[in-house]
Amino acid sequence: MQIPSHWAEATLHHAQDGRKITIRRYGWSDTSEADAQRLADERAHEALARAAAGEDVVRREPRRGYNGAEGTPIREEIVDQRGDSVLTRNSYGAVCLNTPDVLFVDIDDAAFEPPVVGNAGVWVAGILLALAAGIFVNLSYAPHGWLLAGLILMGTALIGLRQGRRGEALGAQRRETALARVRGQIEQFLAARPDWRLRLYRTPAGLRLLAVHRTFTPDEAEAQACFAAFEADPIYTRMCQSQRCFRARVSPKPWRMSYRRGLPTALAHWPVPAASRQARERWIQDYTGKAKAFASCHFLEEFGSGTGHPRALAVQDWHDELCRAHEARLPLA
Repeated sequence: MQIPSHWAEATLHHAQDGRKITIRRYGWSDTSEADAQRLADERAHEALARAAAGEDVVRREPRRGYNGAEGTPIREEIVDQRGDSVLTRNSYGAVCLNTPDVLFVDIDDAAFEPPVVGNAGVWVAGILLALAAGIFVNLSYAPHGWLLAGLILMGTALIGLRQGRRGEALGAQRRETALARVRGQIEQFLAARPDWRLRLYRTPAGLRLLAVHRTFTPDEAEAQACFAAFEADPIYTRMCQSQRCFRARVSPKPWRMSYRRGLPTALAHWPVPAASRQARERWIQDYTGKAKAFASCHFLEEFGSGTGHPRALAVQDWHDELCRAHEARLPLA
């Protein structure tokens, strides 16, 4: 796992055979911005030479800091660090825990998303009906039309409330079914691995597993078997191998707490220009204040009888603290 402290960018332009070649490359360093700039310049000149020789190369290195950042380290702001585990802020503003050897598996499942029960359609139909009734009845029996409109709106509210409760009950049933299925998968997986110990968490979009009995490398067979058994997101699996680290989001997604979509684009890609740092800090302060009312996951239970590994247990403690995993009263976001 590599998450450098310093980043720089180099852009080169070259005209050849009547066409313009533009190359953008990033450089990184744990010591200084000057070293990062030297690496960026070296990588840009190397790529330009290959492009000028007719080789098919990526002209502009993607600005993505993690997902899709192939061939470069994680390019995100470092928020905190404990040992080999590093907290970074991702492109939409949430904080992520990156660890080289403690296994996290997120299991996304549509059953955990809030059910769509059609209340919007009920309200639109009710309002239109109320307006039509109010206008037409008022033509002959004013003001009784508005009384009728009020009664129609009251009926609409009752229908909407009933549908909402029905949707909540349906959603709870779907979640319990999905949770029971995953519990069964865990028990089946551990039956052949008596030395394992897994912790299960509920997330806004599904479930999360954390292995605490030993450390792993992302490309080892047992880690891959765990990803496959629980149908981990293929992109997450690929990025674990590419970046040689496991990763878990430990602060709320902004839009899940009725906040704006995320960090504005001009402030999202690290490092941000010096002129934009203050605006980024203001956004982070506002986001952090709102995030205090939410949890990122809730701890559910632990499986297996394996002995806890000190490094994994230390990451577990930090993860649970950051996620507010034991504060079940807080809504998930």
